[in-house]
Amino acid sequence: MFQIHSLTCKRTEQAQDTCEISHFTTFGINSQKIPLNKLKEARVQESSDSETGTTYKVVLLTTDGEELSLRSYFDNFDDQGKRDTASRINAFLQNSKESSLSIQQYPELFSSLSTLAWNGFV
Repeated sequence: MFQIHSLTCKRTEQAQDTCEISHFTTFGINSQKIPLNKLKEARVQESSDSETGTTYKVVLLTTDGEELSLRSYFDNFDDQGKRDTASRINAFLQNSKESSLSIQQYPELFSSLSTLAWNGFV
């Protein structure tokens, strides 16, 4: 299944600074808006299990203690990329002079293309 995960944050002159987390899949779009002043920080969470091995995901922590995930199914590859993404988000949150932030994650594009290519050869 093809997925794109994105985070888009905007600071405007109005008091409605927001971030939107969107998950685009072959089955539709799921998005959630969060007031920018509710976002506390971004972190990389690591987890392990015997089936999937070690996986990494970017998690946004809110002032309410909520954790919002930017994770997709095949995130077990790019640990450093996840850390770079969390750093970019944190730099934006700490610098009120930055007007926008846009991050797209295409973790399954390579996997989807590989599957299509493999099926084409079989």
